Amino acid sequence: MAAVRHEIDYLSSAFLDDEIVVYNWLSVNDERLRCSRLFQMIRLGDSRTILRARSDYVCTNLTTGRPTRMPNEFKTGYKVTIPRSG
Repeated sequence: MAAVRHEIDYLSSAFLDDEIVVYNWLSVNDERLRCSRLFQMIRLGDSRTILRARSDYVCTNLTTGRPTRMPNEFKTGYKVTIPRSG
């Protein structure tokens, strides 16, 4: 998978010695070519979300670098774990 787009919303600051947890999950998988992953970073001291992001990916052939159909392992391995909205 090759990244084709990143969207990042910086919501608050992190400081030295802050403990941060990073969550990420698959939000879209068309089981053909594209998938998207969402990210959330939370500062543990006050449970505040400090970052939200989305990255879009395209399945590519490692030899040619060109887009290609997803292999079955990607279709089954990259299952969406949250319901799609809209």
